[in-house]
Amino acid sequence: MIKRPSSSWSDRIKANWNYKILSFLVAVVLWISVIGQREAKIRYDFSLNFLTSPNQTVTESSVDFVQVELAGAPVRLKKLKSQILSLDIDLRNKTGEQLVKLNEDRFDLPIGVKVLSIRPSSIKTHLENQPLSGEEQ
Repeated sequence: MIKRPSSSWSDRIKANWNYKILSFLVAVVLWISVIGQREAKIRYDFSLNFLTSPNQTVTESSVDFVQVELAGAPVRLKKLKSQILSLDIDLRNKTGEQLVKLNEDRFDLPIGVKVLSIRPSSIKTHLENQPLSGEEQ
């Protein structure tokens, strides 16, 4: 019969303590990374910035901002909150009434943030050509 040396609980805990601490730290890091990847949803209002030629003016627009619902990691969504959220609408070299359709490709968002919905999904605008200063009508 083989006799094992008796060891107490404190001896077992103290044995290989550096590996146990390293294992605990790895487990904590993995836990934090999994918890941090939960997806959050939030709505932001993006103001509209109409880009026009020098001789054009937007005389009418159906809305001044669009409401966008975004999803992504909470940390990335919080970073967006500190930025000025605007959407550039390029209307250069266009005249009259325009219907601009909005999709997720128009938004410059961080990696990992996606667009869930855009309201309204289209914008009506009316552009008029104005004579440049120094031009006669």
